[in-house]
Amino acid sequence: MAEEGIAVTLVGHERRPGLIVNQSASWHAPVLFIAWGLASGEATTVSVALNVLSTYIADFLKGAGGAPQVKVEVVVEREADRVCKRLIYEGDAEGLAALEPTIRRIASGK
Repeated sequence: MAEEGIAVTLVGHERRPGLIVNQSASWHAPVLFIAWGLASGEATTVSVALNVLSTYIADFLKGAGGAPQVKVEVVVEREADRVCKRLIYEGDAEGLAALEPTIRRIASGK
């Protein structure tokens, strides 16, 4: 452009822009739906699902620094009347396993 006589001004040429480093160890999960048949069926099904999710999150956030924080919304269908209850968990990924008794209690309607 300078060859054609057009004035050119370079912005930021004097100094390099700063780098932005995001070091976040958090993950927002999609909504997890647990039907009453799944929660009331095989005793280990919910436990295995929560452990798989916890392991996935830990692997996904490996190297991000700090304990992986997760936000998971679980919708549980109640057996008696098929009403769905929403459970929201925010905390470390390892704490997902503690949701199992609550999920079973909601599914059974107790």
